[in-house]
Amino acid sequence: MLFVPPSMPFMVPEAEAVDTTPPVITGLQNITMNTNSTSGAPVIFPTNFNATDNVGVTSGPTCSPSSGSFFSVGTTTVTCTASDAAGNVSTTSFYVTVTYTEPESEPAVDTTSPTVNVPANMSVTSYSDSGKTVTFTVTAGDDVGVTSGPT
Repeated sequence: MLFVPPSMPFMVPEAEAVDTTPPVITGLQNITMNTNSTSGAPVIFPTNFNATDNVGVTSGPTCSPSSGSFFSVGTTTVTCTASDAAGNVSTTSFYVTVTYTEPESEPAVDTTSPTVNVPANMSVTSYSDSGKTVTFTVTAGDDVGVTSGPT
């Protein structure tokens, strides 16, 4: 037991707190992208994620591969890291999935004119000064489709 006279103040040093809590990285989301290249594509992903810590973040978050990198067709894990002043490191990840989509073919150009089918020449006799009504049929066809006519 320690005896201290009442008139003598003394201080007991406080134990220094040790930071063992790593930073927390938030805001990461998986990304899916389509490409018409069989090898892949560069992917730019949002970098609005952040890291927080009870003492303070000293670096990060940094991600690998980084935004704008070339990603092959398939799923790639992107790993993000942040650290604090005590040397605690936090690592988390998200996925970038690049899917190959075959490009749409260009629409065919119609270079063939429509066909118009008319009846053979006709010869009609009229016994009236006002003439005679003649009835005939005209049709049209096309390999793509007739949009108007015949007129």
